[in-house]
Amino acid sequence: MSALVVIAALALAYVPFVTNQGVLITDDSFTSDVTNGEWPVRVEIGRLVREGSWPVWTRDIYGGSSLVPTGPGAEPLTVLLFSLLSPVAALNAYVMFVMILAGVGAAFLSRALGSSAAGAAVAGLGFAFSGYMVSQLKHLGIVSCIAWAPFALLALYRAFETTDRAHTVKWLGLFSLLFGMQWLAGFAQSAYISALLYVAWGFSLIIRNRAGRSWLFHTLAFGVAGIVGALIGAIQLISAFELAKLSDRSQGVSIAWATQFNYWLPDLWSFIWPYKNGDIGDHSYVGQGIFWEDYSYTGLITLLLALSALVWFRTRFVRFWWLSAVLALLLVLGKHTFVFSAAFHVLPGLSFFRFPTRFLFVVHLALSVLAALGLTQLEAWLSKRAPQTARLGGVIAWLVVGLSFVDLQFFQLRQNPIADADRWMTPPATVTFLKERLGDFRAYSFLSKATHARAAQAARGWADLEPFYEVRDFIEPNSNLLWNIDMPDGYMGLLTRETGALWGSSQVLSRVEGLAAGARTKPALLAELSQVLRALSVKYVISPAPFTGFGLGQPVQLGVTWLFELPSPAPRFHVALRTQRVESDDEAFLAMRRPGFDPEHDVTFVESGSAAEPSLPATGAPAQVTVTAEAPLSSSLEVEAPAEAVIVNTEAFHPHWVAEVDGQRAEVKRVNINQRALRVPAGRHTVRFFFDAPSYRVGFAITLASLLVALVVTGVAWRRAATRAI
Repeated sequence: MSALVVIAALALAYVPFVTNQGVLITDDSFTSDVTNGEWPVRVEIGRLVREGSWPVWTRDIYGGSSLVPTGPGAEPLTVLLFSLLSPVAALNAYVMFVMILAGVGAAFLSRALGSSAAGAAVAGLGFAFSGYMVSQLKHLGIVSCIAWAPFALLALYRAFETTDRAHTVKWLGLFSLLFGMQWLAGFAQSAYISALLYVAWGFSLIIRNRAGRSWLFHTLAFGVAGIVGALIGAIQLISAFELAKLSDRSQGVSIAWATQFNYWLPDLWSFIWPYKNGDIGDHSYVGQGIFWEDYSYTGLITLLLALSALVWFRTRFVRFWWLSAVLALLLVLGKHTFVFSAAFHVLPGLSFFRFPTRFLFVVHLALSVLAALGLTQLEAWLSKRAPQTARLGGVIAWLVVGLSFVDLQFFQLRQNPIADADRWMTPPATVTFLKERLGDFRAYSFLSKATHARAAQAARGWADLEPFYEVRDFIEPNSNLLWNIDMPDGYMGLLTRETGALWGSSQVLSRVEGLAAGARTKPALLAELSQVLRALSVKYVISPAPFTGFGLGQPVQLGVTWLFELPSPAPRFHVALRTQRVESDDEAFLAMRRPGFDPEHDVTFVESGSAAEPSLPATGAPAQVTVTAEAPLSSSLEVEAPAEAVIVNTEAFHPHWVAEVDGQRAEVKRVNINQRALRVPAGRHTVRFFFDAPSYRVGFAITLASLLVALVVTGVAWRRAATRAI
């Protein structure tokens, strides 16, 4: 009953998603994490799967970027939905599945812990519509990960409720599968926080239910189940560890950086008064925190019922969930208490993450479960009083459920702006223009963050969606993936140092965007920016104004945009006639900006020391390069060179992209900060660039093997349990 109530409530609240008439477009001040972030990446994953390619790499952002682990390329839900359905239908099905999973899971967990049906419904509504879920819904990886948590907690509870070993194995096998799904969701921080919660919950149950030597078996089985769950996520974990080592987070991060965006203490009011400090949805938020990281409302009724559970503090499970809520909140507060600092330095792995506020989902889940237990205790209290109140207990409880839904729907849904799906998916004029003319080159959206910021200001958050319909014309990163257009930049959370050196990262400023910002006020810099972009194979620039200094002739105006065609952009595969060596990325970027640098024929090797690449003088007869075959993970070329030549590929340098010349491995060098180059001897040669990631293959093999083991063990255990029951 409680699960059906939760599903019905979510369907009623999100009718546009159920009918595919709307699409989620929750925004930020400089981009949208949904429409310019996670949704297009999932669309790209679906396209690659339909084309028969492994969804591990895309060429269309950053000149090439991994989709594992920075994207959910290994998540079964993403692969299934986005390879089978249209972009809108896939996104809506994904969102509804995640919300229902979270809500129904919280309801089932509460029911198992002894709550009434009405109490379980309150828990399901409280968690599914919690401030964390609705405000973080734009971060699909976060919510898809934590949505599995209630069911994983339920599996642990069932595993340790008796001393029957077969029963324990059955439920721990299911726990492994659920925990593995969290790792595969592609957001390691949420899976890590969930793991901490599972350790606390699991051992509290083992201690509570210890009998004889059963605690030893339970402890060992719990450890094995946790390891198997992590191994199911091996494709994500191994690739995430590898990418972290290639990024500017290779040594972890400082606590100052991790708490840079700290919880703003006055936002504690949002637990009881959701918009006391304003609402990001109408641009009235006046806080110093990040609204969607701090927003804490789970419903006033949820909070009051959770507080009422304190009356029964010694009641089964109330103590654990209240202690969990308090400890998680202390971690959420970051540098305002010593708790996060202590955990940061003690808990292995925590130093790789920022935003302590992401422990907030534990607070909301705990409050939701406590609300269920509180309402159940109130029902029991009423039943012990006069007969007339006993009869009204159930009615009152379900009335509370209805009031909770009204409360949550009124306050929470404003965090999920919904655009008309048909209008949103109508290709902008710029898309039509570029797809007809771009060919094998790229387009660049000039000042896209500033343009988006103006749209967000004009929209007053998302009170008026019209500016967001217009800003689609600028094809901001990663929205180009919706239209299968190649762009040199992107929007991902973790990048290699080389990509970050050119386009910036969470710790490094973007060199290209810095130059673009300067060109906005100093037109003389436009020529330098144009030169750099040409080296990145950019043929067209999408601009918010008709700046002078770009391209040839007059720009083409399409709606609110102007498009400039750049002269002679470097082909994706071309021959360098002149090379030079520099010892840093700063020197390389300056070289690419200097007058006289020819993007079609000049290249800078970024190396230092005695083994540095020797310079190559101009040759009289350049080599000829012909692309003979292309696939998402490989490119084949025929090269005819009268003398030794340097073949440049303007796609992103990455250790997993290797090359062969006539079937023999050849060294790929890093040039122009984040591009590939290969020396080819004189003569006619077959050259092949291809993606070769042994770590991915190992990770996938471990994931597949662990998944099969968990499925077999769980299936056998459940079958035996069913046979014994008969």
